Amino acid sequence: MFDGLLDSRLMSLALSTLWLGDRSVTAVQVLAAMREIGLRECALSRFTSLKDPERLLPTLRPAGAHVLALEAGSPESAGPGGEPSLVAPQAVASGRALKEMARAAALARTAGARHVVLRFGDLDFQQAREREDELWAKVRTQGMSEALRQEAAAIARLVDRHSDAFLDRACRLLFAACRAEPEVRFAIATPASLAGFPNQRVLSLILGDVRAQNLGYWHDTAAAWRLEAAGVSPAGIWAGEHAARTFGAALHDAAGAETNLPPGAGEVDFRQVADSLPRGVPLVLEVDSRFPAAEVKLAVAYLRSAGLCH
Repeated sequence: MFDGLLDSRLMSLALSTLWLGDRSVTAVQVLAAMREIGLRECALSRFTSLKDPERLLPTLRPAGAHVLALEAGSPESAGPGGEPSLVAPQAVASGRALKEMARAAALARTAGARHVVLRFGDLDFQQAREREDELWAKVRTQGMSEALRQEAAAIARLVDRHSDAFLDRACRLLFAACRAEPEVRFAIATPASLAGFPNQRVLSLILGDVRAQNLGYWHDTAAAWRLEAAGVSPAGIWAGEHAARTFGAALHDAAGAETNLPPGAGEVDFRQVADSLPRGVPLVLEVDSRFPAAEVKLAVAYLRSAGLCH
């Protein structure tokens, strides 16, 4: 069934190191995982949780692993006031945010990767993050309901009211990073939460203001599905509205409150994803480490059948 998985036609699909778990990994382990699944490229997901990425990355290329992308920032890292780390006022004032993006760009060059995916994180105002955690906990036990969608909408409105205060700061940061690293393509990922920055409206404003050719959007299939399930924004609008600036996509499934499921195991419509994404953009298979290789291989086959991998 998987005889064709090593075909060069799958070069645009990369295996995320998320599947290796939150631990220190070696080039040998990365290569072994890629061969086991039958893919020739990898992507470093949430590289800040990997131990000593500066030591790991230079060993990948000589070992034969092509790195497609890596991430800067994460939903877990926030400023002292609960702001996303990449746009926190204190971080920008000290230059730490720009340094974090410069570090990611340097790591990308070392690894031969062209893309740096930006994970800004959450705007945690008036317990927005705590309210969202409670909402998804209820979804796990009760399923989504109209009452929970109303609560989701309230959280999204709260965060939207505070987002404009970070818009100018984010644009300045992105403009500086794109100008300093013209060979690296920075891609803003779909927010992973209701409190995530930027939301759809703010992303449109950012991409409209910062017209650098090396700034774009990175579609996260499960994040977009969750926002639609919560009644906040249609899943297809993210990549659809920003098709010309979409640099790539993270492919994982979702169901209820769960994400990072193998594609085909949840409720994401991957045929719709295939229709909304520009042809030829790089794709990253982002599956949690709890799933065995057999399920990940089935996910690759499913993505091919959905028209995402040829």
